[in-house]
Amino acid sequence: MTLPNHIVGGAVFTGVFGATISGINLLASPWYIAVTLAAAVLPDVDNTSSPVGRVVGPLSYWLNRHYGHRTLTHSVAALIVLTLIFAFAERAVSGHTSLTWFFFWGYLSHIILDMCTVNGVKLFYPFHKSACVIPGDPRYRFETGNIRHETVFFCVAILCGVFLVPLFKNGFWTSYNRLFGTIKHVSSEFHKSDDMLEVEYWYRTGTEQRHGKGFCLEATHSRILLMDAGKFHHINEAEVEVQRVVPMHTGRHFAFKDTAFVSVSADSLNRLLLGKKLMTVEIHSNVQFEAAGGITPEIGYHFKDDYIDALRVRPIDNDYGENSANGLSSVRFQSSPRIHTLNRRIAMLQYQYEERAGEYREAQRSIRELRRQGEAIGTSDVARYERIRREMQEWEKVKNPDDPAGEIEILRAEIREIQADDTNRFREKSVEWERKQGDKQPEIPVFTGYLRFVVLSD
Repeated sequence: MTLPNHIVGGAVFTGVFGATISGINLLASPWYIAVTLAAAVLPDVDNTSSPVGRVVGPLSYWLNRHYGHRTLTHSVAALIVLTLIFAFAERAVSGHTSLTWFFFWGYLSHIILDMCTVNGVKLFYPFHKSACVIPGDPRYRFETGNIRHETVFFCVAILCGVFLVPLFKNGFWTSYNRLFGTIKHVSSEFHKSDDMLEVEYWYRTGTEQRHGKGFCLEATHSRILLMDAGKFHHINEAEVEVQRVVPMHTGRHFAFKDTAFVSVSADSLNRLLLGKKLMTVEIHSNVQFEAAGGITPEIGYHFKDDYIDALRVRPIDNDYGENSANGLSSVRFQSSPRIHTLNRRIAMLQYQYEERAGEYREAQRSIRELRRQGEAIGTSDVARYERIRREMQEWEKVKNPDDPAGEIEILRAEIREIQADDTNRFREKSVEWERKQGDKQPEIPVFTGYLRFVVLSD
């Protein structure tokens, strides 16, 4: 192989096999490319007529005279020894070995490509001096210096380099997982990735089409958890129709951090919770408190939940207004959360009735129109008449919905009963508060618990 083919072939070889096996990205830095290309031409230092041989003339002359061409510098022994020397030198200078893989794959590419020529290389020199070739039949190997052979290889290598750029950047398995675009493949990429993945998704829920991007925090074969625009976003194959999910490496990282707190005030806890994306949280208090983080605030002495975008707590003293160092000012009326649920049920019934009634009216209008068309056609066009008749049968399947007025009235009656109970409870607590007000000392609320939150790196 000549110098141009070793340069192009070395870059393609390192880009493909380095990304697939070692997980390196040739295009991430000019230094990676420079080391790869230097290593890809270095074995020809034993040839005095090669460009690298002319640069180090005395060393090249000595190697060629004592060992010949394609012997010592084209052997496995030279590959291992020079790679180790490069690794030790790099660690001594920079403290890491990120360039060593590029040196290894670049050097190996030269040996492999020369094995594809007619003469091959003495791969196991000095232990075994027979030439090693790929393939065994010389008719299918390249002839060094042959213009046609060299040109064909150069053009093919250039085309491979152009079309395999995504593989260079992402590696084989990442490209494979991106190609199939399923949650299972995102999970596979997530669990072998060293950095944070950004997942672009397309899915349908009912008639709604959703598309967006988010950072992947958790992944299983059927579900992924994303941080999308600062909020947790679950995509579950059992709940939505997943069309495509594509993972992309970001080079960023994330971590889960755990924090425990003991006997802290509400203000201190809220400062601790501020701006945190909570994977899980558990809070206990000596007084009742309101935890506002989900769709409906929860009230109690204990609170536990997962995947909360924002959370704030507010202490309540046994339903007697707000507990603070300033004392109690009045009894706080609390409406049962059941009322909100029943009102939503009523609204849903009314919405469903109006929707189905609209469908029924549309069906009746369509039936009248089809009947008019059928009467106009008569028996002159049997096929069209039959088609109209089938359409009418389909529309006749749409039934007039039952009026939910009776069920709604039952729900409203239940709401009135709950409101009456709330009023009676409020009156009883007012009397009890007035009785205890004289000797009651306000209890200072404190909070104890544990939280885990996610931290994204820049």
